Amino acid sequence: MRKASLSTNALWTSGLYGVRLLLRLGSNIVLSRLLFPEVFGVMALVNSLRAGAELLSDIGLGQNIIQNRNGADPSFLNTAWTIQIVRGFILAALFLMVSPLIDTVYDIPDIGLILMVSSCFFIIGGFQSMNLHVLQKTHRIRDLELYQLIPDVIGLVLIIGLAYYVPSVWTLVLGSIIGVFLRTLSSFMIPGPRPHLTFSRDRFSEIFSFGKWVFLSSVSFFAATNFDRLYLAKVMPLDVLGIFGVARALTDILNGLVTRLTSYIVFPMIAEASHLPMGELRARILWPRATFLAIAAILFGSFLSIVDLIVALLYDPRYSAAEWMVLLLSFGMWLSVLSSFGEAIVTGTGRPALVSLSSWLKFGFLVVAAPLGFAYFGVVGALVAFSLADLPRFIAVQLSQQKLGISFFTQDMLVTCLLVLSVLFGSILRYIVGFGTLLDQFPLTAV
Repeated sequence: MRKASLSTNALWTSGLYGVRLLLRLGSNIVLSRLLFPEVFGVMALVNSLRAGAELLSDIGLGQNIIQNRNGADPSFLNTAWTIQIVRGFILAALFLMVSPLIDTVYDIPDIGLILMVSSCFFIIGGFQSMNLHVLQKTHRIRDLELYQLIPDVIGLVLIIGLAYYVPSVWTLVLGSIIGVFLRTLSSFMIPGPRPHLTFSRDRFSEIFSFGKWVFLSSVSFFAATNFDRLYLAKVMPLDVLGIFGVARALTDILNGLVTRLTSYIVFPMIAEASHLPMGELRARILWPRATFLAIAAILFGSFLSIVDLIVALLYDPRYSAAEWMVLLLSFGMWLSVLSSFGEAIVTGTGRPALVSLSSWLKFGFLVVAAPLGFAYFGVVGALVAFSLADLPRFIAVQLSQQKLGISFFTQDMLVTCLLVLSVLFGSILRYIVGFGTLLDQFPLTAV
């Protein structure tokens, strides 16, 4: 089968994932009217713990399949699938064991029971077919996105229906389990060899050799990206945490698209060409990277200049604080976008250990800055710390790329200038038409 071009894959990824994001945003708006902010606060914690369990046991099965030249061999795929299933059962058992402990740490009704039920997520997800990663490896991005779009649509419709009749946190808990079941079922509809329980010692050795560094990177990634919700769940009311969750979801829209592009396009492209000299590899990706980031800068700048208006339009007054929360978080999201591109390049060259360092630096910054910010300036201070946390990560990624001889620092500065110009243009335009400035909704005192 002929591979799709880079630009074609980018269009399919942007278009279909954009549709998924719009559906997710639409369902989030509907659910915000059917459910209370406290519900989103509980799920912010549950999702962080679930993501933590997955990342703290991640040995990069998908990355192994993409990066390894033998990744598409049946013995490799079947060994990876077997490892994934065993991992799913182990994670479910661990979730059941730690649920009582979490119940004592957080003063949240039924949190222990919610976590016990959520353990089913790992078992069901463990059976997902490895053919999803084969599609990514072979650059069949359109097929990959379509096989993930269909279960998403069905799952969102079911969740909204459940929320209408059962407006509680259990709607979102059951909805997440239904969602992973549908995605697992969809993965088996992908044409390809049927998986079998197999364990090859040689294949396991290959997987673990690369995966041990992915594991360290995943641990640091979890610590850096979930510290905010785990920390805030301890120090703020559930309704405020729920509003923060809504704000975080909005700022993650563009970052999610960029992460998708780097994971589905940039990383496989770099892994495939990793045998080339670094100078030649840099030249190959220089202009495609510039194009992606320039488009992202314009979209992100436009979004940032009117983000408070979007929140006010889409959500009811209970979520009004999300207007300034989104604004604060968005400033730091651009550094995350640039860092994600850099990390995909570093990992694609087979050096995931360097990526781990950048995430640990971000986590270290958060551990110090977030409590200090909250102690002196309340929620505003904590969010400023969250917004600045990707700066040490960005610096570490830049140094890693320079060490490899594949730096894009000048390009990153140019697209950042384009982002600033987009924000200024959008801000001036909104002021002219009578919608005020970005700072109109910003709180003068800490929450």
